[in-house]
Amino acid sequence: MFVASQIEELVQGCLEAHGIPGLAVGVVSQGALRYARGFGVETPFRIGSVSKPLVGTAIMRLVESGALGLDVPVERYVPWLRLSREATVTLRMLLSHTAGLPALPPYAMGPSRATIEAYVREEFPQLPLVAEPGAVFLYSNPGLVLAGHIAEVASGRPFDDLVRGLVLEPLGMTETHFDLPENPGIRPAAGAVSTVSDLARFALMQMGGGGQILSPASVDLMQSEQVSRYTMDGAGYGLTFFRRSYKGLQLIGHEGKIGTFGSILDMAPEAGAAVILLANQIDSPYLLRPLAQRILDSLLGLPTDVKPVAVAVPDRSVWPGFVGTYIHPTDGLATVAVSEDGHHLTADLGHGPFPLAAHSQRTYFANGPRGCVSLGFVPSRAAGPAPFLMVDGEARARFPFDPAFQLSPAAVSPFVGTYTFAPVADARVTLRLEGSQLWANFPWMAEQEVLCRPLNTNTQFVCSQGIFTLERGDDGRARFQMNGWVGHME
Repeated sequence: MFVASQIEELVQGCLEAHGIPGLAVGVVSQGALRYARGFGVETPFRIGSVSKPLVGTAIMRLVESGALGLDVPVERYVPWLRLSREATVTLRMLLSHTAGLPALPPYAMGPSRATIEAYVREEFPQLPLVAEPGAVFLYSNPGLVLAGHIAEVASGRPFDDLVRGLVLEPLGMTETHFDLPENPGIRPAAGAVSTVSDLARFALMQMGGGGQILSPASVDLMQSEQVSRYTMDGAGYGLTFFRRSYKGLQLIGHEGKIGTFGSILDMAPEAGAAVILLANQIDSPYLLRPLAQRILDSLLGLPTDVKPVAVAVPDRSVWPGFVGTYIHPTDGLATVAVSEDGHHLTADLGHGPFPLAAHSQRTYFANGPRGCVSLGFVPSRAAGPAPFLMVDGEARARFPFDPAFQLSPAAVSPFVGTYTFAPVADARVTLRLEGSQLWANFPWMAEQEVLCRPLNTNTQFVCSQGIFTLERGDDGRARFQMNGWVGHME
């Protein structure tokens, strides 16, 4: 049952708890936008990765027309494309984030490019394939940029004109456009500006079988699971849509983060309901997740209590294939081991080991040092250990540490010191060498240091904060590179 006062009470609580100065809320039910209000602001918002379903919808229209094929190698459309190594990548892989391309946030996607084609031509040869195409879900912004350019080529239309003509204008989304002045070349990944009213029109189309612009079969394909994320709530990914289960409902949608803007689009097609949240001056869209859930609870009369996670009897025979060390470029190191008594698996995500309970044969969970966490082990295509560990649905790749490798203090000591990251004056990283161990302090960690493990080399390391590289710049100064940030020694 829709009660506006209940929603406004929930919104005010979120604003006060997180100090959010501007938030727009949209609620869709019974085939219409039932509620739309701005709190502290009345303006369009940058929606980050909520842009992706808009692009996916435009591409599916081209698929329906025969201009594109989901399972055709992308080289058919862009024969000049060069990846870092030989591999067959398809449009379906790009739209489902299974192409094996790296997970780069917008700020780490290289220098600004004036066009989408320029980004693909100049950046893609440098992007490593971090997994075999089709093997695992690896969220990748560059993959959507390539998909956007393929749509340009197949249609013979510039990207903005293409999306406007195929999606925005037919749906009456008059306040939505693509604009990313800091890097126009990556617009398909995160470049849209929109409002809750416009996104409500989009949600109604997706929940209504495609309306006048997509066939029900294409809508079903976009929303159907293309790849599992191996989580307790059965999360997966379709074609530019996340999927997960929530209190018996299947939720379809996306989240977005760019600059200080955060966004959520959650749709429950079975219930004909959707929640849209657009915020500014927010650290992460995940801060909006509890609000989106409470609005759905209120709207649909869902139970407020949460059922306990089902615990399964673990299959200990598969544990040897799970044990190992896994790394992620921004989330760092994860180590899985068997406890000393042999009774359970343990995981260490950088804050100490904790025991795991089985949810299914390949999915485990625990209340770790930083809350409940879900871990899933992706099966190998051939006989062998799990090549990826999914931590809350995000992949970390198994890394074969060489037990014989020893860090060389002489090689690393010239890089010990404090690095600054212009133009952020107070951003500093300090490296300290103690014997043959390298320690790092990051600005958000107060006095706490983390141990950095060499990746079988004296120049690349992983810690709980991610992977970083030490090198000399053209000017001879020591340089620290991590997650797209480059720091120079003071």
